[in-house]
Amino acid sequence: PEAVALLRRIRREAGSGALYSISAADPLNLLGILLPGERVPALAGNRLLLRDGVTVATLVGKQVRVL
Repeated sequence: PEAVALLRRIRREAGSGALYSISAADPLNLLGILLPGERVPALAGNRLLLRDGVTVATLVGKQVRVL
């Protein structure tokens, strides 16, 4: 219950614009599962680029896709 309130508060706050790259094998990869968008295979070489918690680009194999 506390986590839900924290996530809602973070969503309402202005973002810093910081970019974060995570592995598609990371449990935070919810793209295509809980979040809208094409699912990125959970392989260590595949990456997601997030800005303020929103996926802005993916790397699958050698192909970069800007969302």
